[in-house]
Amino acid sequence: MAYSPISEELKYGPLKNRRCTDVLICLVFTAFLICFFSVGIAGFAQGNPDLILYPHDSSGNLCGRPDTVTSSYKYIYYPTPTDDTDYKVCVKSCPTDSSDVKCHPNTWVTSCSFEIRNSDNSTSKVDPYVSDEYLKRYCMPDKSAADDLDEDFNKVIDAVYEDSLRGWASDIYRCWTAILIVLALAIGFSVLYLVLLRYCIGLMIWLVILACIGLLILFAAYMDYEADNTYSGDNHEKTRKALRICAIFGYIMIGVFIFLLLFMIRRINLAIAVMKSGAIFMKDVWWIIIVPIIVFLAGFAFYIYWVLALVYIYSSGKLEDKDSYEKFSHMSWNDSTRNSFLFEFIGVLWINSFKIALSQFVIASAVCFWYFSDSRLSLTHHILSRSAYNAFRYHLGSLAFGSLLLAIIKFIKWYFIFLKEKVHKEGLDKNCCVKFLCGCVGCYVACFERFIKYIDKHAYIQVALSGDNFCKAAKNAFEITLENAARFAALGSIGDIFTFIGKFFITTLSSYFGFLIITHCSIYSDHIQSPIPATLVFIIVSYSVSGLFVGVYEMSCDTIIQVFLVDEKIHKGSPQFAPEPLKDFMHEHRNKEHKPCCGFF
Repeated sequence: MAYSPISEELKYGPLKNRRCTDVLICLVFTAFLICFFSVGIAGFAQGNPDLILYPHDSSGNLCGRPDTVTSSYKYIYYPTPTDDTDYKVCVKSCPTDSSDVKCHPNTWVTSCSFEIRNSDNSTSKVDPYVSDEYLKRYCMPDKSAADDLDEDFNKVIDAVYEDSLRGWASDIYRCWTAILIVLALAIGFSVLYLVLLRYCIGLMIWLVILACIGLLILFAAYMDYEADNTYSGDNHEKTRKALRICAIFGYIMIGVFIFLLLFMIRRINLAIAVMKSGAIFMKDVWWIIIVPIIVFLAGFAFYIYWVLALVYIYSSGKLEDKDSYEKFSHMSWNDSTRNSFLFEFIGVLWINSFKIALSQFVIASAVCFWYFSDSRLSLTHHILSRSAYNAFRYHLGSLAFGSLLLAIIKFIKWYFIFLKEKVHKEGLDKNCCVKFLCGCVGCYVACFERFIKYIDKHAYIQVALSGDNFCKAAKNAFEITLENAARFAALGSIGDIFTFIGKFFITTLSSYFGFLIITHCSIYSDHIQSPIPATLVFIIVSYSVSGLFVGVYEMSCDTIIQVFLVDEKIHKGSPQFAPEPLKDFMHEHRNKEHKPCCGFF
């Protein structure tokens, strides 16, 4: 296979004389954003959230909605909570006895003495029960009134009146200083983990490899021991044979593992050097961590807007005042409103994918500038602004292109999940062929999504380095990956292992120390009901911080290996700008053959 030549313009770093790439996709994305926000603004102008915020009675009247006949009847009351909760009526206040009920009768609850109309048009009367206000909207039976209710509804009432949620919120509020301590601990442990990766990653990797070999040896030896001792009798012949087969399989796996290890030693050492270099980058350009933070905050603000826009668009329909007995009043939409809602709902997939693409590009671009810098210690914060400038000035179209591909596959995945649920509800998945087909399609879609994510990420690295359009960058990235498959496989597998270890290490230690603080310090333990809610917050906070650091570190390693391979190829096997760990790696292996005899690894 012929690979594309690498431009000599990259000899001294990322391309300086750039041009706009994927302009057509950029225009499409710009038009999409204009339409997306225009639809949301139109929804804000036409929508009325009151239609979904106010509770409905059995006839569709909105309880407490201003400028309506029910404006003074703010609460919803269920006359028959044990039999049918679809009977609902708007009341001025929650009834405390049978003589003080002010309500707005409707088609199905015809009077304030709670005469109800049945589905066969007959009427019956029910006695009111003592109730309390809940969530400033609902009248629920109080504890004394609930004694006569059936078992199932009593469970609901107990859940409603359970004060645990309020207690949990109170516990979390009282532990807010401990949450800040855990946040600081998570940051500290993240930095410590990066230091360990910088100086001890080689030892850690080889210990993991030796542990895997040791476990395989123990497994095979144990199977042999059990076959020769525990199941040595004639009446255990089948079991003994099965154990022998397991032992033989274990020995074969040991042989294959060691055989592959002998051919992969150089690639493993390269992965170690790359991971050490990634840790150095995080130390030199520590402010890179603000990139995902800014993207996260911007994304959070966007999601608030998006949810509000969906609410307003949904409420821009017309509430049908039906004289029929149904659980909910219906919102009728015209085709324009329905399409607007679907457009906003689906369009967020593209924007979310673009948000990820932008973050990956800026990090990759910063790594490229760092790698080719003559004096890495003198780097300034300008490399982030230069990276962001390149993204918005030249490569917005390329990022939009890659994110569009990912958004399309995500839409296909979610649509398939919807179809799968529909098939399940219809009972069609009981058919073996249908079940097998659903499983296969789901597997193919998931694999293709992972493939697109991988191609996208490495294409963004190439765009940051060479300034090419998305398709050419993706092609070059794919060729580099294919040409150095074993190197990427070693880095990918080792990186995944230590990404998991890092997140687990940071999250567990930070959360555990937080738990010790709130259970052993009287300023916390004397004022909280349970350590569980605060500990859950500790886990969420520490996991988020670990994901932030480890995610940036992972992207930096992926970028470093690509840039290193380009540097190596341009300079005929002698990379000129490699960080110290990679230089040590090249010096150690300079006199060794570039490839093993088989030529594959």
